[in-house]
Amino acid sequence: MEARNKVTVRQKYTVDIHHDGQLEGVILRSPFAHARIGELDLAPARAIAGVGAVISLLGDDRSSASSANPSLRSRARIGKTALAAIAAIHFNSERLPSAYRPR
Repeated sequence: MEARNKVTVRQKYTVDIHHDGQLEGVILRSPFAHARIGELDLAPARAIAGVGAVISLLGDDRSSASSANPSLRSRARIGKTALAAIAAIHFNSERLPSAYRPR
């Protein structure tokens, strides 16, 4: 029965579920495996109409130890607006030596 719903597009997935007031999020990751974020200006992203939040996930040392770890996150009612907020963020980063330690 489940297969029939999938092939007839009646199956609902989490991406198909929408709630009133729901925000969509976008994550910005560091382009480098290990970097320190210097200047960071979130104001242009926060000024975009429809943006609910722009959050820095950087620690006190403002370093990103892995490109897999999120550095910044934005949330907005529409996914394109959240994407625009990420694009509006101004920052510079200093590439640091690899933090890889073989076992």
